[in-house]
Amino acid sequence: MVILPQTLRIALPALANQWISPIKETSLISIVGLTDIMRVAAIGAGSLRAPLTFYLAASALYLALTSLALVVFDLLERRFALPGR
Repeated sequence: MVILPQTLRIALPALANQWISPIKETSLISIVGLTDIMRVAAIGAGSLRAPLTFYLAASALYLALTSLALVVFDLLERRFALPGR
C-alpha cells in the first residue's frame, strides 16, 4: 500500500489522457455499439430541420464532458503531487 500513492502520482497524467481520448473519439466507440453523440445530433437535426441547435448542443456536451474530466484529473494530480513542485 505504500507504493500505490507513488505509482498513482506517476501514472495519473497518462490515465487522464486515456480517459479523455475516448470522449473525443466517440465515433470509433460507436462502431462497438454505443450511440455516438454526433450521430444523435444528426438524427435530431434531420427530423426537426434545425441543425445548428443540435450541433451546438452536441459540441457543448463534448466541451462539458472534456472540461469536467480535465478539472477532475487536474485536482487529482495536484492532490498527489510531490510537495514543493
